[in-house]
Amino acid sequence: MKGGALGGTWRMVRRGAPVIGLITICMVLMLATRGVERLIKGKRRPWSSQFPRFVSRMALRLMGLSLTVRGTPMRHHGAVVANHSTWLDIFVLNAVQRIFFVSKAEVANWPGIGTMAKATGTVFINRDRTEAALQKQIFEERLHMGHKLLFIFSNESLTCLLASWLSAAISFKSVISFSNPFMSRP
Repeated sequence: MKGGALGGTWRMVRRGAPVIGLITICMVLMLATRGVERLIKGKRRPWSSQFPRFVSRMALRLMGLSLTVRGTPMRHHGAVVANHSTWLDIFVLNAVQRIFFVSKAEVANWPGIGTMAKATGTVFINRDRTEAALQKQIFEERLHMGHKLLFIFSNESLTCLLASWLSAAISFKSVISFSNPFMSRP
């Protein structure tokens, strides 16, 4: 029965339990660090933002996956744009560099995932043109703090993809105007 359903379930438990334990322990340590960090550094996250990268790298190892990076990750503040197709992409993208995810607002309410996303400093946005000015302000504030924002889009249907592109255009306007000295700033 080693190759059957029972073997697959056992492998999932054997690899998943340590990952869940790692996430839980590091979440507690990260929140404690964040409490002290907030008093000293304010909204900046120079210490607590190291935890998601560490957890992601260790989780990949615990799951038996290797990480190969080609190229040089961005060293300064700005935007990283990526496409993803599985939940493993979140670990991989987080493992490569210290980033803050930009996510659709409904993720904040997902059980478990929403809590982790909030704790790690994810920026939640509504895909609504009427909130574009507020989103621009939030992105600029985070970029001024030296953050790298990760805009990640899932492989979706064409309709959802077009909506994502519209949302991205609104979001990227602030990133482009912030990092391009030739564009006007309000």
